[in-house]
Amino acid sequence: MNNFMTNADKLKLRTIITLSPYLVAITVPAFASPGEVVPADTKQAPSQIASASPRAGNKVRNEKQFLAEVSLPQLKQTVKRFDKKQVYQEETARQNAPQQIGSSRIEVVPPVNDQVVNQVDNTANHFIEMEQPPLKALISVSQYLSPFGLDSNLQEQISLRDVLLAAAGMNLDILRSFTNVQSQKWSYLNTLTSYLPSASLGLNEVGLNSTSALPVKAFASANAGGVTTTKTVIDTTLTVLNSGFSWKPIQGGKLLFTALAQKHRFKASKAQLKADISNTLLSAANTYYDLIYNETLLQIRTAAVAISEEQVRQNTSLESNGLATNLDILQAKTQLSKDRQRLIEQQGARRSAAIQLAHILNSNMGQDLLPADRTLRKIRLVSTDLTINDLLKTAIDNRPELKQYDELRQAAKKAIMISASSLLPTVSLGGNIIGLQSTIGRMNPTYLLNFGVTWKFDGLGTTALTNTETSRWQARQAMIDANKQLLNVLDEVRNSYNMTMTTNAAIDEATNGVISAAEELKLARMRLDNGLGTNIDVLTAQRDLTQARIDKAQALINFNKAQTQLLRDVGLISVDNATSGHLISKPKN
Repeated sequence: MNNFMTNADKLKLRTIITLSPYLVAITVPAFASPGEVVPADTKQAPSQIASASPRAGNKVRNEKQFLAEVSLPQLKQTVKRFDKKQVYQEETARQNAPQQIGSSRIEVVPPVNDQVVNQVDNTANHFIEMEQPPLKALISVSQYLSPFGLDSNLQEQISLRDVLLAAAGMNLDILRSFTNVQSQKWSYLNTLTSYLPSASLGLNEVGLNSTSALPVKAFASANAGGVTTTKTVIDTTLTVLNSGFSWKPIQGGKLLFTALAQKHRFKASKAQLKADISNTLLSAANTYYDLIYNETLLQIRTAAVAISEEQVRQNTSLESNGLATNLDILQAKTQLSKDRQRLIEQQGARRSAAIQLAHILNSNMGQDLLPADRTLRKIRLVSTDLTINDLLKTAIDNRPELKQYDELRQAAKKAIMISASSLLPTVSLGGNIIGLQSTIGRMNPTYLLNFGVTWKFDGLGTTALTNTETSRWQARQAMIDANKQLLNVLDEVRNSYNMTMTTNAAIDEATNGVISAAEELKLARMRLDNGLGTNIDVLTAQRDLTQARIDKAQALINFNKAQTQLLRDVGLISVDNATSGHLISKPKN
């Protein structure tokens, strides 16, 4: 044993050895051998914590060997031989070497083209196992209701594919859009009937009772002022039979352009139906992920309550042994009350998510929907080999909203021709057959055939001109709406693409946060048990661990939502694409 070290120095170094796996910074060189040049004021960065830990694979020398090899005079001599250039080279090499944080390996890649890329390989931890908490772990809000299902009367497990299929078949928004398609379809067929002639049939019974100079029947005579006048009285029933047709094949192009405009509206309604299906599938998937997230949070909150209850028991035990105070117990109970309150709120939030999902599916809200997927994991739907330009091109080719607004733009252009058709002549063709029969006698059928050309100018033509200009500006507005929708699509694709990148990186950070928070709580309890820490440190570590778990669950859900959003934004969302597990990637040549 080196005699240059006092008992206080030995105690200090012994404490450093014990806490070295958990300390954020170490103020002395870690396990320096005699003659090794290491600056005495060198500190370990947080990224070096695990590399100094036995869990990272480094062999920690035992205390006696360390005390035998290291002495304070040697450390002071090291400061005199400190070489800044050599330390800079060693620090640069250390930064370029693989590092480890917790159990996560990080490959630090040198900057390429002014870009820094961090490849984190902790995909093994990119999931959370979900377990439904036992009823006794939950807090009852009523003696008549289950603390888990609350107002529900039955439970049913449902997978993501089941959710999407049910939403596509029963969602009211989709059904409403489908009725609009059928309405536009029959409106289009109605415009085509305008090309057909109109037929007419008629039967009229006419009673005649009049006088006439026609010598049809001499009924009476009378004297009037010495002059004899003969009156002819007509008293008969007249039956008129008629049939005919009328046809206006040319109305200045109004018939043609009306049919074309309605055809474009019909196509726009079908594109709107596809857009509503895409939006409904996205909404259903996001709501399903919200249900998984809330159930995961319920599990986390239940675990937080269990940790707080254990802390209350430990503080009570320490207080009975004189190692803690009543203040420590009260602080632990306060934290327990907060955790129980958040657990109650989460029980209601989980049930609300199930009700919202049933609402979207147009199903019975009294049944409690449970996710069949019992693992919250990272799900990638779009391959990383697709660049942003590939995604933008795909979106332009497949987004139904662009098709919808383009059809509406073309319908607005046809409306210009409809307004201008009033300035052109109308050609009509018609014919009738008329037959008469009475008690007087029969008449041979009368045949009528007419051909006409009419040219009508309402308001001396100003009405048609103003309507045409109105239609022109409406067509201009429709074109602006189409361009605006194109910008919206490009905006959505870029935002969702960036969101997939950021949420993917957030999963790695959240996973590292859970690992470090668990170590923090472990160390806080160890320090408290040995009289080196405080109860506040433990409570803070508890909150950090709970929040880290929530952040990880949120990061996984955000990534899955971002992938679904990207799939919808490029116009490729469907039941199979969202659930089959096959990536949307570039076609192989």
